[in-house]
Amino acid sequence: MRVILCGRHVDAVRVPAHAGPDLAVALAAAGGHGPVLADPYSGVWHLLTAPGTMESGPWAGAGIRLLRPGTRLTIPAADVTPGKDLYWYVPPGGGVTTASQLTAVLSAAAGLSMSQPGADR
Repeated sequence: MRVILCGRHVDAVRVPAHAGPDLAVALAAAGGHGPVLADPYSGVWHLLTAPGTMESGPWAGAGIRLLRPGTRLTIPAADVTPGKDLYWYVPPGGGVTTASQLTAVLSAAAGLSMSQPGADR
């Protein structure tokens, strides 16, 4: 395990664990193949994108939020996959998820129009 900083190494959107699998599938369908971190112990997942590219939007709420710059995020080794503890649902190294892909998926899940600010990134 190691600790990385949001805003410096990644931007991370925290979502409730029950929403994680559907959001990961929707991201993949939208062409997003960036890392997705699952934490069954705490009941949250993290959808990751490049640092400094993601902005919070009207999709935030009901347990979904962009982690602030400087927030510490613990990550496992890249080969740690499903288990009872922190693991990679989508491991790093397999592609990227852009901020626009993540914004589109989160907006769709929240039933919002893509005309929201920040959706053009």
